[in-house]
Amino acid sequence: MPPSTQRPMKASLRVACAITLDIQRGRLKPGERLVVSRLAARYRVDRATVDKALVTLLCNGTTRSLELPSKHRRWFVADRAPAPRSPKPSQGTQAAPPGPAATTSSKPKGRCGD
Repeated sequence: MPPSTQRPMKASLRVACAITLDIQRGRLKPGERLVVSRLAARYRVDRATVDKALVTLLCNGTTRSLELPSKHRRWFVADRAPAPRSPKPSQGTQAAPPGPAATTSSKPKGRCGD
């Protein structure tokens, strides 16, 4: 039997998926504070893994953060679920250029694939 070519999912992605499911199932409510130490205990991972997961979710609009003067963040479930991604335009149509709202972002620079 050949060895599996599939790599196991990174812990931070596994936690991001679990948090997303908890939001979808109503276990975590919009606006609810996400305490990193509690999430780390719930998902049995370290705090750095939870932080990476929350940054991933920040990039897709599932979470939001509040930066504090002490260089720490407070994390919250986003007030509304992110809009589903629209399919790429077909070859015959052109996408409209991004408006001013599309150029501003609350995402951390360099951490969301920018």
